[in-house]
Amino acid sequence: MQPWLLAHCPWLMLWGLVYLIWSVIHDASRMGGGGLTGPLNVTYIYPVLDWDAHASTAGLLSAIVILIVIPVLYSILWCTNFARFQAIYKVDGLVKSKAAVADHPAAEQDPMP
Repeated sequence: MQPWLLAHCPWLMLWGLVYLIWSVIHDASRMGGGGLTGPLNVTYIYPVLDWDAHASTAGLLSAIVILIVIPVLYSILWCTNFARFQAIYKVDGLVKSKAAVADHPAAEQDPMP
């Protein structure tokens, strides 16, 4: 079971910041060479990240995504994982403690004979 820890959210936000910096470098260095829908002389990765024509809009949208959208979505996933974890360990209306699981006779058996 993969843990979802709230402490991991800043790493996802950092990834968003790194991608944001890359999009600025990509646009400023004129690396663009087209895309599936754009003309061949575009320099942006996505039209919403067009730092030449719409820098304030791109910056505002990027800030909203990194500072609000990512933490909210991560929190929803964390709550879902927490609920799943609680459901797994719920038995007859009682929540098993980790100590009770460790004291179970099956826990003492070596899984690799």
